[in-house]
Amino acid sequence: MSAPDNLSKLQYDAGVSILGPVFAYYFDRLHKNIVSFETQHDAKILFASRAGVRIQQLYQDFLQRRGHEVPKHDMFWISRFMVSKGLWNSAPALVSDLLAKEFAWSKCADIAQSIFRAEGGLPADFPSDDPSLELKGAAFDKFVSGQSPAAQYVETYLRQQSTLFEEYISQLLCDKSTAVIVDTGWQGTAQNMLQRGFPKIDWWGLYIGRSYFPESDRTFARQMIGILFESDNFIPADPATSIVLHRHLFEAVLEPAAPSIERLAHNGNSVYAPDCELLIADAPTRASAPLYQGVRDYLSELPDGVATKDIICAYQNAIPKLARALCFPSKDDSYVFGQFDRSADFGRTLKVPTLVTSADDQSVTAEDRIAKALWPAGQIAIEYPSDIALPRQRQAAGLNRDQQRAIVSGVPLPNEVEPAQTSVPAVAVIMRTMDRPTFLRRALESVANQTFQDFRLVIICDGGPIAPVLDVVQASTIDQRRVVVIDNVVNGGMEAASNRAIRSSESEFIVIHDDDDSWDPRFLEKTVQFLRSKAGQKYGGVVTHCWYVSEEVTPTEIVIHERRPYHDWVDNVQIAEMACNNFFAPISFVFRRTAYEQVGPFDEKLPVLGDWDFNIRFLLKFDIGVLKEKLSFYHHRDIGNKHLFANSVIGDIDKHAEYSAIMRNKYVRNARHAQSSQNDSFVAVAHIYSDIRTTIRSISEKVDGITTGSPGQPGKNGHLDVSDYRWVHLCHMAGRITSLQEQLSAAETDLKRTAWTADDLWVGLKAKARPLPEHPGIQVEANEIIQHALDLRWVVAITNTQKLLDDDYSIAAE
Repeated sequence: MSAPDNLSKLQYDAGVSILGPVFAYYFDRLHKNIVSFETQHDAKILFASRAGVRIQQLYQDFLQRRGHEVPKHDMFWISRFMVSKGLWNSAPALVSDLLAKEFAWSKCADIAQSIFRAEGGLPADFPSDDPSLELKGAAFDKFVSGQSPAAQYVETYLRQQSTLFEEYISQLLCDKSTAVIVDTGWQGTAQNMLQRGFPKIDWWGLYIGRSYFPESDRTFARQMIGILFESDNFIPADPATSIVLHRHLFEAVLEPAAPSIERLAHNGNSVYAPDCELLIADAPTRASAPLYQGVRDYLSELPDGVATKDIICAYQNAIPKLARALCFPSKDDSYVFGQFDRSADFGRTLKVPTLVTSADDQSVTAEDRIAKALWPAGQIAIEYPSDIALPRQRQAAGLNRDQQRAIVSGVPLPNEVEPAQTSVPAVAVIMRTMDRPTFLRRALESVANQTFQDFRLVIICDGGPIAPVLDVVQASTIDQRRVVVIDNVVNGGMEAASNRAIRSSESEFIVIHDDDDSWDPRFLEKTVQFLRSKAGQKYGGVVTHCWYVSEEVTPTEIVIHERRPYHDWVDNVQIAEMACNNFFAPISFVFRRTAYEQVGPFDEKLPVLGDWDFNIRFLLKFDIGVLKEKLSFYHHRDIGNKHLFANSVIGDIDKHAEYSAIMRNKYVRNARHAQSSQNDSFVAVAHIYSDIRTTIRSISEKVDGITTGSPGQPGKNGHLDVSDYRWVHLCHMAGRITSLQEQLSAAETDLKRTAWTADDLWVGLKAKARPLPEHPGIQVEANEIIQHALDLRWVVAITNTQKLLDDDYSIAAE
């Protein structure tokens, strides 16, 4: 299908009605940011070519209609290629890597041609027959370091351009120490390079949007500001993020039809860009650039002194229409927003069409063209009838039918993950840390990479030095505006740190992100979406499935040895199961702040197992939903030096055992008091069930080993485990609890039944060990151990139970 005859008119109308209000809102926010940087940071504002030429023109039109003074800002005559040349003196390795990446499948001869393209081609005396030019572009560093005649020629030119670029930066910034680049976006490649090449300058970027690819360099992400959106993916509830589906649209609207700047030269006592005149001469018309001209006419016809609220209202009406056109375009939409070519840049003359309109090659399928297109949704609209195109576009965008209907209708789903409408973030991410900057660095990236960005990260440094924590935060890619750092000068323990951080924050939801764990990028998006959904309303929190990560700390890095599912049998969260064992990690659990306020804070008297205690109390009041997607990573240093940066479950295993008993005792003691609810008794009984289950499994395995062992092999462990006397302890406790709390008849019955089962098991155990005529030595050993254990355990258990119930421990008093 060919483009419609009235395409130019359709594009102009779309520029006025859809893109115009979007750009007006963008310029309103851009102006506020520019004023802030100029007044608070004395920053130099630089409009980066090529797009900066048209951005500045539209910005001036907008300010005139608002009645603002139109400032004079400098153009920054650069391109990615020009910056690469300009950094050769200060960062040759960085430039070599970039050139090698851009020209990986070409030859060094192609790189040389591109470098000199802006000079009119290779110089006459260039040694074009140099064999080193045949090297692959991926080996550019080898080419340069080889110092062949061609390499020396190329390097000499790069050094000359780099020297000119350094002089250009100096004359442009004068004594300014902060520079702000205004450009379309999206990854800030030039800004990142400039920050590395000129580290004494604080480089910032004001972009239409900030959006990364998985392999992008996010080192200086906090200094990149996306005016309309900051997201790597399309989020249906935030229509502005639809721009990530077709970034080329904004670049095509804003970039003049002139070559990019790829060289500098001297002009008297100053440095200038000889080719800038072609960009300055840009004179788009309604015929040559209908989308751009539609936007400009919209801005020029805004009412004098138009109010911000009117700009926002128009934007809110237009942005859902843009999202629909970019996500589910019709055939006409595809041509309106996709009928243009994109320059391959970096010294190349190649032009790449946004849409693949030629179908002459019969061997190329529709799906081949969709894969090749720069805008897949637009290509789908051209290739298929509307009834097929719509579900295919939905598939390409990774959306469901409800999201499709919402986007097409322009009415967002009420239960989708939405940006915060107030200053209170959706999620408070609580991160405890102390003396572990390596882990903290990884944890920060885990949070920074979330597709859902409506959070406040509260980092609490619990007693360690604060300077390393601040250094790691500053060096991370996380948006600094979303981070709060609290300095706990004196270590108060994990639970006290969590409580303080939670008290210091506001949010709808809370999650504990330990500094050694990590998330899948979709963790917050999926959990918040669930809790805000209709199905999630009945839950106080939600857990996701999890990966267990086995790792080791070496002198140079953290080495991951294995990743395996962690408790992926969890289909639902039952209080009986939780009372027996804590079966999910804090990194997997997001809960409502209102639930936390009712459950009460973490028990600060527990140095370990505080999360287990909290989970039990939580389930006594609220249910917890389950997402059966592995969206979290529970890291353990369980290989090598296990005590170096050990988890508490590895390094404090003795303390876990100690406080497991203390926790259990607490619930049993609470069950004695009349004012206590039956919940404490239930939890106490559940703890006993847990021990019974564990002991049954252990004894069964070991007796099976004895009865099936071959001569000289007395089973898996060689003998019975005689250290656990809880079976007899349980029998005695059944009677004691009955006398103390007559009202717990159900619990009493359960305890007696369990005790009888325990007695039966002991008899069964003795019988199981007896028939061993072919292994008399093992038979005697097993019978002697069992008999000795039976005699001994009654005495020890009765003594300990009496002490447990009669002594006045501090925990009971609490």
